[in-house]
Amino acid sequence: MVVAFPLLFFLGVSASQLLKSAWPFYFLRYVLPAQAFVVAIVAVGAVRLLDWAWRRRRLAFAPAYAIGVGVVIVGSLAKLPSALIERAHLFSWNCQNIEELNVAMAVWLRDNVPAGESIVVNDAGASRYFGEHPILDIVGLNHHRWLHRDPRAGAELARARYGAFFPSLIPQMTTDPGWQQIHRTSTQNLTVCHCDQSEIVAFRRVLPPR
Repeated sequence: MVVAFPLLFFLGVSASQLLKSAWPFYFLRYVLPAQAFVVAIVAVGAVRLLDWAWRRRRLAFAPAYAIGVGVVIVGSLAKLPSALIERAHLFSWNCQNIEELNVAMAVWLRDNVPAGESIVVNDAGASRYFGEHPILDIVGLNHHRWLHRDPRAGAELARARYGAFFPSLIPQMTTDPGWQQIHRTSTQNLTVCHCDQSEIVAFRRVLPPR
């Protein structure tokens, strides 16, 4: 492990620089706030590597050890400053997207949908947190009865009079005469994903369910 770790660490860090960061936001967002702490861990590792090489300075292979340690440290840290700036900028935009889309819609639903009314959504996070209404998540993440195809879930959805969706994911809602568009939120520079989800539309049922 002592011999293999520096090489594997260098290859792992190098490979990580090839990853595009905008698309996998749904996973990357959990890592970005911790990146500053990762820097501290890398710094500790660099000090340990230097100490490891210094203790072997009198051996015949000391120059090779020194070169190897230098390559690992420089390879690990070379792109770190620019990566921190880039990802901080991206994270800022991601937060603005969510504030303008999801949070703004959730707050509007809270203030404009009658108390106690269930709301059907396909992105339940902010709506459930800020909306202060029963939320029926058709993806199933926050609505386990629907996820497990419980018959009661279908009845709940049929009775719901309000919904909020990405129209790109459920385009039939925009032309369904049974639902009226009542509000929309949008963001101009979507960085959360490379997808057509730059607006959320709220609907109210105007015709009884078929």
